[in-house]
Amino acid sequence: MKLRGSALVFSLVVLSFLLMSALSVATISVTNKRSILASKNSTISFQFADTVAENILTKIYKIHDSVAGPHYADLDALAGALTGAACDNSVITGTGYAVTFYSCADADTCSDITCSSNTWRADVSKMKILGTFGGVTRAIEVGITPATTP
Repeated sequence: MKLRGSALVFSLVVLSFLLMSALSVATISVTNKRSILASKNSTISFQFADTVAENILTKIYKIHDSVAGPHYADLDALAGALTGAACDNSVITGTGYAVTFYSCADADTCSDITCSSNTWRADVSKMKILGTFGGVTRAIEVGITPATTP
């Protein structure tokens, strides 16, 4: 009879170790999945901000350099050329992104360019783009060479 009891205790100990091992693997898997999801959202946010930056730079440079292309008098007009975007105060916002243009006297002294500024082309030094996806926001800063208004 004593052997039967010890076999039962031994099997319970083995099952306890197996259960602890399974729970450990499950916890590691869930943590790993969350980490992968956060990394994916961060990457998509960065790519989104980069795409917005490229689209805006194309509108500023390529279309500006084209003789027949439209010329944006202010940031309100530039925002109107972007799908679903609007300019409020000094920030162009669209679905999942926000863009702020800056005029910099030097590396440490920058100020926002307002939406209605008609000298924004000559004043702009950089823009900051915030891309958001899945609750994660990534930022990109891009230096811009000021262009003269045609």
